[in-house]
Amino acid sequence: MAALYEKKIALLNEIHSAIDANPEYCYKIVAMGDIAREKCERIQCMTIFTKFSKSAASAEKRLVQNKKIKSTLREINDDLLAILERGTEKYNLAKVEKPSCGICANDYNKTDCIQAAIRFCGQKYCEKCLDQLLKTTKRCPTCAKPFTKKDIQRLFDS
Repeated sequence: MAALYEKKIALLNEIHSAIDANPEYCYKIVAMGDIAREKCERIQCMTIFTKFSKSAASAEKRLVQNKKIKSTLREINDDLLAILERGTEKYNLAKVEKPSCGICANDYNKTDCIQAAIRFCGQKYCEKCLDQLLKTTKRCPTCAKPFTKKDIQRLFDS
């Protein structure tokens, strides 16, 4: 089939060369114009069809690749969700406990158990417990370093 197109293209090239070389004989070629025009139109249609076919094949390949990528991404997403669910069950991640004071074990709140920290070590306890420690040991219960009232910083994120 390609050989047929090459012959047709060669024939058209001969016609164009003849027109360019012998403009005085154009009237003979005009007589053959309908046949030549029809052949030319067929070749143009086949050229367009060939280009379209190649473009369609390329688009189809990209579509198949995109479907494979989408499928792979879905599998990865499903795997990650399964891992997350296992982790949630294993480590009980869904149940987030409220922070509480390490001394009195009360949950921090904005009224009677206000979260505070010792500035130099960052240990967090409620203000009441830290005030009690200042009256007795004057030391951090975790690191045992001495602290004063100036070392206590109230935290407002409770």
